[in-house]
Amino acid sequence: MKFRKESEEVEWIFDPIEIWNEVGSSIIQNTFESNNNPQLAGNDKQLWLSNYRIVETQSLRKQLRNH
Repeated sequence: MKFRKESEEVEWIFDPIEIWNEVGSSIIQNTFESNNNPQLAGNDKQLWLSNYRIVETQSLRKQLRNH
């Protein structure tokens, strides 16, 4: 997300649904490969960081393509 000072609004840098369509299967696969216990997966910091990196990498790719 990005804050625009001039309008004092917060907006998405990219469409979250579009990113999900592009990397959602990777996030799901990563989650199931890491832990098949939902209680443990929900509390697994490394899993959250790993999934965040998947999204971050895709968003950086999109930004590079747009510049």
